[in-house]
Amino acid sequence: MPPSNKGLGRGLDALFQQNETSFSDEAGSGYQFLQLDCLDPNPNQPRKTFSTESLQELAESIRKQGLLQPLLVRPSHRTPGRYEIIAGERRWRACHLAQLEQLPVIVSDISDTDAMILGLMENLQREDLNPVEEAEGLRRLQELAGMGQEELAQRVGKSRSGTANSLRLLKLEPEILEAVREQRIGASQARNLLAIDDADIRWQVFQLLLQNRLTIRDLENLITYYREEGKLPDYLSQQPSENRKTSSDSGFKGLKKRLQQQMSHYFDTPVRIRGSQDKGSVSFSYNSRQELSELLQKFGLQEDDNVSRET
Repeated sequence: MPPSNKGLGRGLDALFQQNETSFSDEAGSGYQFLQLDCLDPNPNQPRKTFSTESLQELAESIRKQGLLQPLLVRPSHRTPGRYEIIAGERRWRACHLAQLEQLPVIVSDISDTDAMILGLMENLQREDLNPVEEAEGLRRLQELAGMGQEELAQRVGKSRSGTANSLRLLKLEPEILEAVREQRIGASQARNLLAIDDADIRWQVFQLLLQNRLTIRDLENLITYYREEGKLPDYLSQQPSENRKTSSDSGFKGLKKRLQQQMSHYFDTPVRIRGSQDKGSVSFSYNSRQELSELLQKFGLQEDDNVSRET
């Protein structure tokens, strides 16, 4: 492996050590001070969410003890006199809250690809990314650098299988990815859903996960059954059996998907249509009493105070 890759593979400490003598302030400490408002976040930063509570705690620590580790930055390629944060955006945000005017930095004029690798590695090493952010960061890096999965895994210090599993998440629907991002379902549960190639059935199982109606073992058994039988168990599936499907039912499937999309958009809530042209059901999903009230209003109805929330 080329030396530059080895340095990145060892993580951020290697680059800090490489730059200790490149820049020095008056005390010869190996870094320099920059005005806080001269720094900009990295547009390719994989981490998109920052806990307000965590930032406040870090800001309080910085007020008392100062910033213990310098940020890694590079000169802006767009605006002279400004710098782009490669690693340390969370500390930079906390410094804003702590009302610091200057902060220590190490400056390194590295490429877009290496900047993105280092930003991703910082978050991976500190486990700061949720699974969707990690997958999106890996994909952006792969597209930017034109890497295959094996090279990508080597550059960020992950196993090839771990990298492949992470990227597989992005094949799921946006609603499922959002549930992973918000920790309503786990990444491993979401990856299991990829074994279901029928979008309607995958959505049905996803709803069961959201409703906590499936344990991990239940989900594994369900996936095994689906792989062997090509359908869900009878007690879960409300789709007509294969030997009763007609050509008209097959044609209805495309219409059903379009109707579901149109109705979901109109009612602003997930709508599922099950069954055939001759017999079936239409169901609406809601996640709070407020959503139920709004849905009923669209039908010209008013929720009775005694209505069961299990309706």
